[in-house]
Amino acid sequence: MEDTRDYNDYTHADFLRALTCRKLDEIIDQNKKVIGLLEKISKQ
Repeated sequence: MEDTRDYNDYTHADFLRALTCRKLDEIIDQNKKVIGLLEKISKQ
């Protein structure tokens, strides 16, 4: 039982890490879009 629990905890940690990385990528992309729009606005 203990080995299974350890494996599940490890898998869960990897899953959370993958979700976090994906979220960070989305936030970075959104920031790039916002910065691009702000640059367009500031040039006008």
